[in-house]
This record gives sequence, C-alpha cells and structure tokens, in this order.
Amino acid sequence: GGRGDTRARAVVMLPVRDGGDAKRRKTHADADADGGHGKGAARVDVPPPPPGGGMGAQSTATARDTESWRVSGHDAGQRRERFGAGTSGTISLAVMDRAQREKAKSETKLLEEKEHEFHLKQTKVRADIRIKEGRAKAIDLIARNVFAESYVEFDAFVNPLTVLSGLTLSDMEELKKDLEDVRDLDTKHARRREFWLAMIGVTLEAIKEARAKEEAERARIRGQTTEREEGTSLHTDIDDDVVEIVSGKSSAELAELESEITAQIQGPDASEVEYWSEVLKRISTAKTKANVEEMHSALKVKFEREEIEDAGRKRAAFFVCGGQRRCRRRSSWRRFR
Repeated sequence: GGRGDTRARAVVMLPVRDGGDAKRRKTHADADADGGHGKGAARVDVPPPPPGGGMGAQSTATARDTESWRVSGHDAGQRRERFGAGTSGTISLAVMDRAQREKAKSETKLLEEKEHEFHLKQTKVRADIRIKEGRAKAIDLIARNVFAESYVEFDAFVNPLTVLSGLTLSDMEELKKDLEDVRDLDTKHARRREFWLAMIGVTLEAIKEARAKEEAERARIRGQTTEREEGTSLHTDIDDDVVEIVSGKSSAELAELESEITAQIQGPDASEVEYWSEVLKRISTAKTKANVEEMHSALKVKFEREEIEDAGRKRAAFFVCGGQRRCRRRSSWRRFR
C-alpha cells in the first residue's frame, strides 16, 4: 500500500459488465472525485515501470513483441486462407480479370459477326427488291450473282466487268462505295472477299481512266493539251504490247509475270524503267480483271452444272411418276371390270 502511494497512478480502460453494459473502471482519484459512489467502478492500481528500464520494462517490451507477432501471424494466416500463399491471391485476381476480358471480347466479336450477317442478308433482300421493281443499281446486279444460292437466283448474262463498262463516272464512284461497304460486312467468306477486293481494284482503275478522259475532253474544248495526249504514242505502244503479253493468260500466270518484271525493274541492270513501269501497271490491272472474270466463270459453271443435274432429276422423277400413274389406272380398270 505504501509503495503504491509513491507512484503515479494511471487510468486503464477495462470492460466491466454491470447490468449488461461495459463501463469504465476508475482509479482512486476518479472514485474520490465521484464521492466513492461510482456504480460499476473498480479501483485498479497500475504501477508504472521502474526508472532505468529494469526487468519490468523488459517484460513489458517482450509481451508487446509477443502480442505483435501473434497478431501479425494471425493476419498472415487469414491472408493465406483467403488468397493462398505468397502473391498467388494477386495472380488469381489478375487471371480472373484477364479471363473476363477475353470472354467479353469474344462475346463482342460474336455480336459483330451476327450484325454483319444480318446486314448482308438485308443487302441481298434490297437488291432483289430493286431488281424486281426495275430500278436496280450496279451493286444489286453484281451482289445477286455473288450471293446466289441456286441456279434460279444466278443470272449468267450479268458479267461484273460488263456492268462496270456501262457506267458513268458518278455511277462508278457510287459502285466503289457500295463495294467497300459489302467488303467490310462480308468477312467470313474468303473467296467472296477476294472477289470484292478485285472488283474494287478494277473499279478504281475504271474511275481513274474515266477522269483522265474527262480531263482530256475539257482540255480539248479549251484548246489545251494534257500529259496523256503528249504521251499518246508511248501509251499506244505500251497498250499494244500489254494486250499481246496478257492475252490468254490466267491470273496466276499474270501474277508470276508481274513478279518477274518487278524484279527486273529493281535489279542492278535495269533498263527502260519508265516503259516497264507502265507495262507493270497494266499487267496488274489485267491480273485484277482476270481474277474477277475467273470468279464469275466459276460461279457460272457451278450453277450450270447444278441446273443440268436438277433437270435430270426432274426427268427421272417424271418418268417414274408416269409409270406409277399408268399402273394405278390399269389396276382401277381391272377392279371396275
């Protein structure tokens, strides 16, 4: 008692249940301040550590370190139980996040493909409607054959190159835009995509040629000359040579010829570069036209064969049904006899 009177007194917060409520324990000084009638109050003397850091200070520090280690170990255990050892929790969350992004990306791609398919069907429907109503556009005639599913829908007399040659400059520009729109939508069918790309290339060359002719015509009206007219003799010679070179060649043969001329122009012993460059441009255009022509011919042969086979099946079915009908008639005559 006497030793405790010489030491400072500290206030310690300890829960004391009295009537279900946790209340604050008080020291002698607090109790005296309340007149000694504090309800639920308990007097606790907590001696401070002795000066100089004796055994009491060491025990307090050891207890504090032990408690700190226990709490940190408990928290670490909870983290391991929740996320796994080490940084696996962070990795797991990253993997889950990446998987969700991949799933969302695939779903978005699927929706885009479905949307493209829908617009392609609408393109075919609109083409059929305009053709039936007699107001068909160039893209309608071309797309109907490309998207044809049977010989009934295919028109063998509609050649894409023939359609293009009968267009004005404004119609060609409109066709180019329509072809690009269909190309952007038709992404799943590789062969059709090659056709659209080739047709766009041919249309671009036709537009370039039509603009050059219009420019030459305007210059003639004004009494001027153009670069095209100044180099008429050279262009005429090149055109004649190219016609002779590309005549009867397939797109694969023209592609091989194009590679040979390109290597010749880029080689160290290149000569007449201007001439061969112009020849190369015309061979490239001829190759693109050959691609379009070959794709159209392949569709034509396919549907002609399909039509012949269907006609043969119909003839066979007609003869079979005719024989059965005669047999049924004869049996009925016998029955009435």
